[in-house]
Amino acid sequence: MEAREKPRLKPRLAAWFGEQIDCDGATLVPVNSPFGARGAYVIRDGKVRWMPALNLNWVIAGGQMLGVAAAMMAGGVLIARALRRQ
Repeated sequence: MEAREKPRLKPRLAAWFGEQIDCDGATLVPVNSPFGARGAYVIRDGKVRWMPALNLNWVIAGGQMLGVAAAMMAGGVLIARALRRQ
């Protein structure tokens, strides 16, 4: 019987790291992972720091969903109180 290789689950690194960009003495390496982490590594003066990309649309949508859920819960509580008083 031949030993079979296990399938690779990790994507290639090229799918995660973009082409580096050199600008004003700094090097930017864009990062995009399948788990939603987006941003860039910034290399300047021998120090590396992570700069996340903020998707404002996701922040706004999350706030709206939270507001709708809170309004629905408050409405349910008010209706339940009104029915108990009768």
